[in-house]
Amino acid sequence: MTSRFNQYISTLPNSTISKLFQILILKFLVEIVYIYFIHPKYNYLHFPYNLDIFKYLEGTVILLFLTFSVIKGDESRLSTIALEVILLFLILPTVSYYALAGASRPFTYAFAASFFITIQIPRRLPLVVLKSVIDIDRSPLLIGIVLFTHSTIVLIMVVISKDLQIDALLLLLYDNTSKFRSSINILPLRYAVNWQGKIITPLLVIYFWQKRSWPGVSITIGVSILFFLYNPHKIYLFAILFALIVYYLTARKRLLSGLTITSIIMVTLSLIGYYIFQIFQLRKILFLSTGRMFYAQARIQYLNFEFFKSSPNIYFSNISLIKPILPYTYPYDKSIPYLISNFGTNSSYSANSGYIGNSFAHAGFSGVFLFGMILGIILWILDSAANSRDIKIFVGPAAVSFFMLTQAGLTTGLLTNGILLIMFIILLYIRN
Repeated sequence: MTSRFNQYISTLPNSTISKLFQILILKFLVEIVYIYFIHPKYNYLHFPYNLDIFKYLEGTVILLFLTFSVIKGDESRLSTIALEVILLFLILPTVSYYALAGASRPFTYAFAASFFITIQIPRRLPLVVLKSVIDIDRSPLLIGIVLFTHSTIVLIMVVISKDLQIDALLLLLYDNTSKFRSSINILPLRYAVNWQGKIITPLLVIYFWQKRSWPGVSITIGVSILFFLYNPHKIYLFAILFALIVYYLTARKRLLSGLTITSIIMVTLSLIGYYIFQIFQLRKILFLSTGRMFYAQARIQYLNFEFFKSSPNIYFSNISLIKPILPYTYPYDKSIPYLISNFGTNSSYSANSGYIGNSFAHAGFSGVFLFGMILGIILWILDSAANSRDIKIFVGPAAVSFFMLTQAGLTTGLLTNGILLIMFIILLYIRN
């Protein structure tokens, strides 16, 4: 048996072993940061430390199994790209937090099983042929006109309805830009603003980048900075950078390795700069690259579980499009993010959960598995829409929309964060 096992290991592609090893290095590195930096220096934000060795081994095995399942897929498919992003920025920190905080075992195994189901659905279902509703030769021009028109209208509406807030850019790394935000009361404009910042602007930047139109890239990024000054959300600037990185790495079929190594380098340099060279300003970057990027969402996932395991589930009653037809009402006087922040930290802020924690809030363990299946079907539809079509310019914006599932529920991701929008654009663009 040992010789067969060794023979099997030797037949694995070197890239597979490299990816698994890189994932383990990143996991170990962010755990060191959590133990010696995040927990002691940010304990007031309620990052507990209660290491359980057995759970640590469990979590490591679960992560390696799910990583191996993900990287078996074709990295040129949108489903694999989405799964790699979710694996790195949600699954890895969640199983790590499971051991470091001694969190719930049933919830951990439930979300791991749900994610495995999500992996399998687009792999097992055969791709279908989806025809474009317009002439393929004209679709790029039509899409370009629509995107440009949308961008112009949104920018004009935001400029009219909000004030320029130059300080938001100056304090981007050192303060909370949320204090500069004011709510947008027009519901369609809320969706349009999110689509512009998270999907359309990154798509336009990548389009001009692919065409080597540097004036186009510069103008689009300049307009996005202006857009940020009127509506300061860090994600609107992060989305452009993240989409470009994904576009570059996917073209070379090195997405997971590239993102993992980039994260390792960022955390390592921040650690060296802060602890060895005593560059205090890097403390904020170190916390953003580990605490905010990884462990904040993991903690909120488990807080959702702890709250809703003994409180009524909401069963989709907070979804504005369907709650008027439901025979029951939303059972709380606050939205879920504020319920969770009050429960977990006895404070009032918007503790948005990733899609797995949010799915438990909707329907308990049944919701975790239901949302896992729905996400798998969505990925299968995306793969079918992108079948036999060069979709390189779409992978970056698509990755941004799926990255947002680490910070929002699936129902929010579909509409607000642009998953349905990117699916619609691809459906317009596919080959007849």
